[in-house]
Amino acid sequence: MALVVMCGQPCSGKSTAAAALIRSLGRANAKPVSLVDEPSLNLDRNESFKDMPSEKNLRGVLRSAVDRTASKDQIVVIDSLNHIKGYRYELWCLARAAGIHYCVVTKIVEHGIS
Repeated sequence: MALVVMCGQPCSGKSTAAAALIRSLGRANAKPVSLVDEPSLNLDRNESFKDMPSEKNLRGVLRSAVDRTASKDQIVVIDSLNHIKGYRYELWCLARAAGIHYCVVTKIVEHGIS
């Protein structure tokens, strides 16, 4: 039905926004909603982002999880950094191949001067 990609800086509230989105979609929609993120795949976030090869491996694991769960019968929310434009394009290609809609939600945080 749809792939929703949460995008933004670390600690910008992506996971909180994803949880709120899943709750509201669950109440308003009869379609199931699934979340794809590091904890749901039993991955440690700090280990996954410690260096570039680990981060590349994480993106591959997340991409394959999205590929397995993307269908016309459910909404998939992917909650990770997703800051690389080429990676978001790959997710768009997965959504297009599955015949579902694609949406990017970007969390922008303005830092105040203290």
